[in-house]
Amino acid sequence: MKIMKEIEKKQRGFTLIEFMVVIALIGLGLVLIVTQFGQANEANRTSTAIKNITSLAGGISSFKGTRTGYTGLSAGGLLATNAVPDNMLGTANQITNVFGGAVTLAAAADTNQYTMTYATVPVASCVEIASRVNSSFVSVTVTGGTAGTAGQITSLSIANTECNAPGTATVSMVFTGS
Repeated sequence: MKIMKEIEKKQRGFTLIEFMVVIALIGLGLVLIVTQFGQANEANRTSTAIKNITSLAGGISSFKGTRTGYTGLSAGGLLATNAVPDNMLGTANQITNVFGGAVTLAAAADTNQYTMTYATVPVASCVEIASRVNSSFVSVTVTGGTAGTAGQITSLSIANTECNAPGTATVSMVFTGS
């Protein structure tokens, strides 16, 4: 009889500590899954942003067409030519990037160049975008960087320095028109 009672005591199921360990492991697993999903989603948005920047640059070059420069370039003007990717269409003559920020277009001081400003680019995406599109533009400048001043991206180390700011950074790109 004593042996039966010992067996019954050993077969009662989970103790509170064992149950808490199982719950903690499940919670840790969920945190890892959510983190990986967030990183994959951010990488996807960054890749889409790079494609959109390249596509928009092509549309802007087409906008110039027979004009002598980029004077008069605006979001509304480019939208009228249907040169804006569908996923960038904002409301009423506005272009929006995949991060939810505004995209503004204007002729540069040299009217054979233009500026395309991407607002609210997450720091995690800033370096990747700046380094991947840098060779396609006359310059890529990051504002809101480490010192809060504009810094032209000429290397990956400068991109890391300028993009390393809490919150978001605005990336401004200037492309030479042809």
